[in-house]
Amino acid sequence: MPAMTSELHWQPYTDEALAQAFEGHADALALARDLAYVAHVYDDLIDENGRPDPGFVHGLIDRLMFSVPMNPFYRQHQHWLMPVLRVAVRNWQVANVIEARGDPDQLRLSYVLRDSFIDAMITVQELALGVDPTGARPTALRLLMTDNEWPTYAAEHARNKP
Repeated sequence: MPAMTSELHWQPYTDEALAQAFEGHADALALARDLAYVAHVYDDLIDENGRPDPGFVHGLIDRLMFSVPMNPFYRQHQHWLMPVLRVAVRNWQVANVIEARGDPDQLRLSYVLRDSFIDAMITVQELALGVDPTGARPTALRLLMTDNEWPTYAAEHARNKP
């Protein structure tokens, strides 16, 4: 089994683009970066994408035990963020169950559910910057963070029905 790299090759966006999405709110941006790291490492571990590099795992533990809980923005807004994060994790689990079944008719639901994490990122953005009545800011963030399009996802997860 190949080793996972501790380099974060997964992000479909640049660090500068993410910083722009949070318009200079340093603590919210730091939280967004940490949550993105945690979500992607978690996904890689569940999907068994190779043997984890110790640096990868140490980075995960550092974020879960120190960076996120000590982040001033998280501490101020955890009562809003915790339920959204909990649902995002549950939806990720449901998406993985659906993917494992391999039913092509259910893959669209899995595709939507696996991006519930982005709902948490939008919540962070709105708590930091306020609600955008036009919807442009959360739309831009969702499109920025979506890591693959439906045809790519469907092809990756297609399985023949028994």
